[in-house]
Amino acid sequence: MSCPQPPRHWSEPFRIRHSEADRNAVIKLETFFDYLQEVAGVHAGHLGVGIEYLQQHHQTWVLAKLAIAISRHPTHGEKIIVKTWPSGFHKLFAVRQFAIFDSLDAPIAKASSFWILLDTARGRPLRLPDALPVAMPDNQDLPTFLPPPDKMPRPQTVDPLTTLVTEHMIDINQHLNNARYVAMANDWIARHTAANLNVARLEVNFCAATPVHATLHTAGTISGNDFAIEITGGLQPDDNTLRFQACGQLAR
Repeated sequence: MSCPQPPRHWSEPFRIRHSEADRNAVIKLETFFDYLQEVAGVHAGHLGVGIEYLQQHHQTWVLAKLAIAISRHPTHGEKIIVKTWPSGFHKLFAVRQFAIFDSLDAPIAKASSFWILLDTARGRPLRLPDALPVAMPDNQDLPTFLPPPDKMPRPQTVDPLTTLVTEHMIDINQHLNNARYVAMANDWIARHTAANLNVARLEVNFCAATPVHATLHTAGTISGNDFAIEITGGLQPDDNTLRFQACGQLAR
């Protein structure tokens, strides 16, 4: 009797809760990232490379880059479906795609993400796919959406917002969760757009892990509908380590 094959793609439904919507009852930008990482983690578990297996082997997935294009921002109470599938490898990265639909199966957003498998004992990325205990599904027939974000130039930033990284922001990997960086970037953009914003396109690079108690500075620039953001800082007052970069376009 043959063993069943793990699912080569995975879908999860979400209903947008009060805490996941902004003052205009529209989904927060960080909520997209929360949904994406949740579905990716569930599917990785079904494929045999989830967090429980990885922790036993001193490994973890780290999101390095993500690009998302948003065609519509759903509102509080809406039910949406997030679908994901792995789509091969690019250099050191495992690549994973996402498609988000509403309850009528109309597209809301699409994203491509790029993950490093990290050896937590040595703090070094592992070679993929050699380091994986199982083969990933062959999803060549499924779409790939966006290329990995390029290395972003350092913008001439203004008006930094300062944030202390506290315990509730730390995730299972013991550092600042990726969606919290996005929330900080969103706060800076909102400060310069009267808090009435929708993002049509976003590319992000996660540059360095951030521990609890770090002080971060979010600054950026906006030109027309285009924006660029960077987050710097660390545990010491003179630590200006680049932690996060983002660029994209607002939907006016």
